[in-house]
Amino acid sequence: MPGTRRLALYAIVVGTLGTMPGISYSAPDAFYEPEFLWPKQDVTVCFGTQEQIPRTEILDPKKAGLAAETLDYFRAFPPEVRTLIRSSIEAEYTRERTGIRFVGWNDCDPAALSDVVLLGFSAPSESKAQLGYIPLGRASIGTSAWDGTHKLDPSLKAFVFFDWKEAFGNAVSVRDFKHAVLHEFGHVAGLRHNHVSSDYETDPFCIHSRAVSRVEKPGPRTMSYGAYDPFSIMSYCLSEWGWKNGSAELYLSDEDIEKLPAKKVDPTVLTPVPFRPGVFRWTVTLSVLDRETLRTLYPPKKTSSWPRRMIHK
Repeated sequence: MPGTRRLALYAIVVGTLGTMPGISYSAPDAFYEPEFLWPKQDVTVCFGTQEQIPRTEILDPKKAGLAAETLDYFRAFPPEVRTLIRSSIEAEYTRERTGIRFVGWNDCDPAALSDVVLLGFSAPSESKAQLGYIPLGRASIGTSAWDGTHKLDPSLKAFVFFDWKEAFGNAVSVRDFKHAVLHEFGHVAGLRHNHVSSDYETDPFCIHSRAVSRVEKPGPRTMSYGAYDPFSIMSYCLSEWGWKNGSAELYLSDEDIEKLPAKKVDPTVLTPVPFRPGVFRWTVTLSVLDRETLRTLYPPKKTSSWPRRMIHK
């Protein structure tokens, strides 16, 4: 996503990942914070207003980095935005596809036991210039604080934040906003950016987009399992390239294909355009490995024998 749309989050992957037929992987890429997995598969979401902001860490400058003045611009999501967010998430995060799913979708009720609060932001461009950095989206990492650490106040709720005016004011397309929605809920499910892996340096999408300038630092307890996935919803690079290109159609040269794992594309994310060699249509969706990762992370019955590997102490 563009610079004003960067979101800092964590990727979780536990268990033995399946692979696409004919594709083999080597370098570890899927990362997770084992302390902050959801202990259940149904996570309840509610749509919040300004009244719910104090129930989250969204305005803690040491955590989320947003100025307190942004409080004046938090707005309830209009019906069309609520519908887009909910339909996008319910289509992708299903029990069969990802193990974890998000339910509820009502207005936040102080008496209700929702797990995640959705917060909307809407401000004119001239106000944003005064407020400073406002991302398109941001979210908590699983059950943790948004930066993947323990909450100082355990009673605070996990949150997802979207600058919906940015998308519905035509600054970015609805397609890009949908990508931000799936990406942020990936963080809520536990997924971290895949550029924790240095393999991003040879990712052709990162080379084209220049969306990532350095390896993201893992947390003190970060663990990993899996392999590098350039098609992941948690990557900045493919979505940034599509955004800069201004089209869902992307051209991959022979050299680009050579740099992909096993020299193949993920057919759920990129599909060949007939009669146009090298041209692929990008679909905003979870990749094959995103889905297999989450199914492994949230199996029907969790066990204590999941394979895990510490990559940073």
